[in-house]
Amino acid sequence: MTIQSIHAEDLSECMKLDRINKADIENILVSIFQSSYDGIFVADKEGVGIMVNAAYSRITGVTSEELLGKNMRTVVKEGIVSESVTVKVLEQRAPVTIIQSVRGKELLVTGNPVFGQDGQIVYVVTNV
Repeated sequence: MTIQSIHAEDLSECMKLDRINKADIENILVSIFQSSYDGIFVADKEGVGIMVNAAYSRITGVTSEELLGKNMRTVVKEGIVSESVTVKVLEQRAPVTIIQSVRGKELLVTGNPVFGQDGQIVYVVTNV
């Protein structure tokens, strides 16, 4: 059993007990994501940006418009970041930590794969 499935089961159990509903879960997760002091970026299995929190933009100086809907290979080619931890995670299928240069700042960046039930990567979550 994966950590991801344990959490899903815990949430399902809370819903069964009428302690929380699906809309509440979504609101809680979005609130946690946006309130994190650490920068968080999420890409899909193709390396396309789908979520970024305000802390990521505060830390890096990169706006959500520069990342969302773009493939990280393109973001590297545009010179927004020096290299992409997302691309490395997709290639290695494992967590990766790098020092990334973003607009003259050197940042410690860690990418983690999120696997689906079929064993394929569905998301890459990056922390700055």
